[in-house]
Amino acid sequence: MENLLSTAITGSGVIDRDTSVWLSKIDAKLKAKLVNVGLLEPPPEAVPKVLSPTLKEFTDDFIEKVGGNGKRKPGSIAQWKQIAKILVEKMPVNIRINEITRGHATAYYEAIKPGRASLTIAKNIRISKQFFAWGVDWEKIPYNPFDRIKAPGSSPCSNVEVPREAFEKILKVCDIPWKCIAALSRYGGLRTPSETLSIKWEHIDWDLGRMTIPVPKLEHLEGRSTRVCPLFPELRVILEEAYALRVGEKDGGYVVDKPIYRAAANTGVGWRNCNLRTKFLKRLARAKVDPWPRLFHSMRASRETELEKEFGIYVACAWIGNSPKVARKSYILVTEDDFKKALGSAKSSADSARKASQDKAPE
Repeated sequence: MENLLSTAITGSGVIDRDTSVWLSKIDAKLKAKLVNVGLLEPPPEAVPKVLSPTLKEFTDDFIEKVGGNGKRKPGSIAQWKQIAKILVEKMPVNIRINEITRGHATAYYEAIKPGRASLTIAKNIRISKQFFAWGVDWEKIPYNPFDRIKAPGSSPCSNVEVPREAFEKILKVCDIPWKCIAALSRYGGLRTPSETLSIKWEHIDWDLGRMTIPVPKLEHLEGRSTRVCPLFPELRVILEEAYALRVGEKDGGYVVDKPIYRAAANTGVGWRNCNLRTKFLKRLARAKVDPWPRLFHSMRASRETELEKEFGIYVACAWIGNSPKVARKSYILVTEDDFKKALGSAKSSADSARKASQDKAPE
């Protein structure tokens, strides 16, 4: 016993020969007592083997710990669950996270490509990387198997310019609520439907000529739940008309007097388009204006393009509510006016060069 106690105190792990022989002869009950008081290490077979969680257990744990108790918006939780479901379906059955290799990640990437848009694939890979990065942070796995996957990003050409001339034709066939929806998107640059259907009359300061815009997309981030931008003159005209004719609603004071749209769009899993695109397409047809890709997003991009040219990228992003990196990649457009301006400058330069050449020519 003294030898075992000395070994335990010093941590040497060395037991003399006589004690080892004695330990080999004692019964299991006495050995268990020595283990319980810390004088003897338990046999290897007595130490339970801790298994790494399965992929499903891992993603469920991520969603609960990262997004539970309202730490993330319902829309984010729904996206995580959707991607987690696809991961579990495409990976080997019951695979454990410590068994997932970069080869598995590459095979998964190839498996989700068919039939999916590039933006959908990019979002899937981004969230998958997020799952496993969390696992690395908590030392559940030694590395992120998705860290070398380069998914396609969004195309800067997915938006197009929405000319003011065409837009004014559309406004002429719209009733007041739809004038507000369209103008808030094209002239205000608001996100539709979330910001457009969230703004109230109380958010508009007529005297200062400013709007405080609710930002549901970023409301979970400190200091990002609203942004302030000017009440642009072309937008103000339309909102003044709507304000003069307002009759109020039961849920009170919204600029867009369409509670049915809000009920359909603001769901328990985040904001949805509530079929606004289909309704807007009917108004385009009535105005005899050809539809363009990404109806509302292109109007927002067109407005940011105008603001960037007049006020610079920093101010434009502050008013539209995105970053310069995102603006340059997916919002700022090359317009017809840019081509006309370039041709005008080229013609002016050519005329100047021609005149200078004629002035220098010998008589």
